[in-house]
Amino acid sequence: MSVLWPFLLVAVRLSGMMVGAPLFNLKHMPAIAKTGLVLLLTILITPLVAVPPTPPSVFAMGIAVTWELFIGWLVGALTSMASAIALSAGGILDVQMGLANATLLNPGAGEAHPLLANLYQTVMMLLLLAGNAHYVLIILIIKSYLWFPSQGAFQLELVTRLCSGCANCFFPLLMAVVLPVMTAMLGIEVFLAFLGRLLPQVNILVIGGPIRLVLGWILLLAALPVTLNKFDSIWQELLGKLG
Repeated sequence: MSVLWPFLLVAVRLSGMMVGAPLFNLKHMPAIAKTGLVLLLTILITPLVAVPPTPPSVFAMGIAVTWELFIGWLVGALTSMASAIALSAGGILDVQMGLANATLLNPGAGEAHPLLANLYQTVMMLLLLAGNAHYVLIILIIKSYLWFPSQGAFQLELVTRLCSGCANCFFPLLMAVVLPVMTAMLGIEVFLAFLGRLLPQVNILVIGGPIRLVLGWILLLAALPVTLNKFDSIWQELLGKLG
C-alpha cells in the first residue's frame, strides 16, 4: 500500500480536476479516455511531487483522499469560470435580442442552452484549445502541490483568497464582454421608441422583433474582434488570479 499511496493521491487530485475543469469535464468525452488520461498523467506527475507516507489509520486515509479530491475540483472549477462567463454573456445577449427561447442542445453540458450562449461557449472552448489550456491545466495541478501539499493542513485562508479573487473578477469580466453590444442594443431600443412616437400607425411590437434580431446580428459580427480579445483576456485574468 505504501508504494501505491502516492499514485492514489495524485490520481484522486487529477480526477477532481477532470470533474470541474473546462475541456476535460465535457459529458461527451468518453469515460475510458478520461480514465486513461488520469492514469497516464498520474504516472508522469507522481515522481515530480512530494507525497507523505501512508497515514496510520483508515480515517486519516479517507481525510487525505477527500482533501485531494477537493483541491483537484477547486482548481478545475476556478478555471471553468472562463466558460461560465462566456455562457452567461451569451445568455444576456439572447434575452436582449429576443432569442432566449431559441435553445439548442449543448452536447458538452448535456442540456439545452440559448443560441448565443452556445455560440459564445463554443468560441471560448476553441480559444482555450488554441491557447493550449489543456496543458496549462496540467501545469496548474502540478503547481497546486506548492499551494496545497498532500496531507497538509486545511488552508482556509488560501482557499478563500483564491475563490474570492476569481469570484470578484467574474462580474467585471462579464460586463466587459457584453457592454459594447448591450450599449449598441440600447441605441436600437431608443430608435424604436422614437419611431413609435413619430409614426403611431406603425406597430412597433410587430416590427421591433425583426429589427432587433437583424441589427443585433450585425452588431455581434462587428464586435466579434473585440469579443475574441475579451475572451482571451478572461483566461489570462483567471490564470493571473491563480498564480
